Amino acid sequence: MIVTGSSKKIEEYGRYLGSEHANISVSKLDIDIPEIQSIDSQEIILSKVDAVSKVVSGPFLVDDVSFYTDRYPNFPGAYAKFTNNTLGVDGWSRLFEEGDKISAVATLGFYRFGKVDFFNGKIDGVISFDDKIPVDTVSPIDSTFYLPEYNNYLFNLVKSNDFKNHRRLAFEAFLFHVIDVASC
Repeated sequence: MIVTGSSKKIEEYGRYLGSEHANISVSKLDIDIPEIQSIDSQEIILSKVDAVSKVVSGPFLVDDVSFYTDRYPNFPGAYAKFTNNTLGVDGWSRLFEEGDKISAVATLGFYRFGKVDFFNGKIDGVISFDDKIPVDTVSPIDSTFYLPEYNNYLFNLVKSNDFKNHRRLAFEAFLFHVIDVASC
């Protein structure tokens, strides 16, 4: 079970499974998970696990995404959602310059039997402010995160079944772990 209040994430994880993992399903559990602010992604995941484990008894996944830039080490980090909500795309354009390097890191926490395993996925790109790209008002950073090797923005690429974004890479690491453990 993936515990999130985001329908977008549930849809995304469901696409990643495809037909090859028909024995694994993705279902949404609507609970309010308090999010702490920290530069340590594992601390954030452990906080979410603590909250969810009080409601869910079986194995589950929680996730968190952080963004990192060379210009401001550790920023926005896990504070991207707060920055998106307060500054929006105009704020991003005041903080960063065209071509600044940026990374997105997804961390999944898999909780089972009182233990948490962590899985990470990372992609690298540059910040770009193309005014022809529609701005995702929920996550403006996706509209400025440009991946030169794909000649496209994260906002567009996450909709593709073929693109391996940060969240998908972390999820594939999790799937590999689960399949590896199950075969033992």
